[in-house]
Amino acid sequence: MANLTKRQKRSMFNEINILTDKEGWEDDIVIATRVRALGKLLGSDTIGGSKPLPELDFERLTVDNFLYLRNLEYQVGDIQKASGVSKNAFAKWLQENELTRNHLSTSEIQKMFIKDSAKKLPLKGEVIEMKYTISEEQIQQFIEKHDWKPSTKNSYVYCLRRVDKVVAGEITEQKLDNFLREYNETQVRSKYLNMKSVLIKYLNWIGFEYVVKEEVNKIKPRTTKKPKEVKSPVTKNTADLKSVKENEFLEFSSKTCVKVGNAFIYTNKESSEVLLTLDYKEAEDIKPADIANQIAHDFGGRVVCITAKVLLEEFSQ
Repeated sequence: MANLTKRQKRSMFNEINILTDKEGWEDDIVIATRVRALGKLLGSDTIGGSKPLPELDFERLTVDNFLYLRNLEYQVGDIQKASGVSKNAFAKWLQENELTRNHLSTSEIQKMFIKDSAKKLPLKGEVIEMKYTISEEQIQQFIEKHDWKPSTKNSYVYCLRRVDKVVAGEITEQKLDNFLREYNETQVRSKYLNMKSVLIKYLNWIGFEYVVKEEVNKIKPRTTKKPKEVKSPVTKNTADLKSVKENEFLEFSSKTCVKVGNAFIYTNKESSEVLLTLDYKEAEDIKPADIANQIAHDFGGRVVCITAKVLLEEFSQ
């Protein structure tokens, strides 16, 4: 330390106080450089002495916050005292985050690029409004954290990029409500359910507690036409039939099904998959009727009634 007179020291202290009293002084390269220079002249712990740190919330202190303060030449002891924890607890935190001298030298810290977000210090007693975001970087981190097959990853990326575009990077409950409501009204049910599943998993990953509103899941009722009765052909067991003497129905059965195009819907009970079949015999009986109407609405199909009759026929000899 230079051999300075009391008057010189007092003058330097006053200059440091004036320079650091301005809001955002740390972002001004000229001011920050001057403060560091004065600090070196007065002693290594001068910054902490002349411009003590406010009380910090140790629970929210990040590695970037620490490196930012060290870059300003605050000493480890200054940061530890401001954090309100013991030396042992702070030393353990430094070791866990690889911030000790064995991992990172002072000269290396001085050369580091400091993120703007690091300059927002976690002040003790400060009321923090948590902001949740979604970005391309976060999406990629989320995908990398899970061992999904490529097709699943591509599907998740597509869904989350669509969310990012709509909410403009900032996630709020209102934005999610509006997004899901609109998506539900414009997309088929299967796509909506897939989007909701992907979104909920991402929100859980970032720690955002969100419950899908009941009204979001509602589907506007659609007027459906009266189901047409589809009769199955009657199979005759005798090849050389002649004239019919008497008709008698031995058995009558009917089932309500959903037809999509020329195929019928049925469910794979083991995998819970909704599948299609061209064989009307495999078509699933869906009851009650309002459930069938709902499924037809979701999958763009129509409700049909398949009737099967067993006919007894007697022929004259």
